[in-house]
Amino acid sequence: MSDTGRATTVAATTAQVKAIPDNYPQVVPYLCVDGASAAIEFYRNVFGATERMRMAEPDGRLGHAELEIGTAVIMLADEFPDLGVRAPKTIGGTPVTMTLYVEDVDDVFARATDAGAIVLSPVKNQFYGDRTGQHC
Repeated sequence: MSDTGRATTVAATTAQVKAIPDNYPQVVPYLCVDGASAAIEFYRNVFGATERMRMAEPDGRLGHAELEIGTAVIMLADEFPDLGVRAPKTIGGTPVTMTLYVEDVDDVFARATDAGAIVLSPVKNQFYGDRTGQHC
């Protein structure tokens, strides 16, 4: 097969792939966590997340999972150090935070705390108009 024929085959295949898949926002956080299955249960119980899919590796770790919380999609996986994928616990923290807007911040904050989340700052009214708290 000539290079031109090969390029045509690749181009035809690429043209069939959607740049932005259906039912996905343009920005999707992808979390690497130590204990992805436990994280999914936490997000389901505390935030009402719905599991879209889960792909387990033969060793039991999650290679990929997707959740919906409201209109947001979150992807996550266990850490795979051999591939350079490390969780915040392994690297000593993360510079990333996520904000989740909910109807009753006090109730959700209490449920997260009861489920084992560590309080970094308690819920309070902020000068910019939001009522927020922070867990890790």
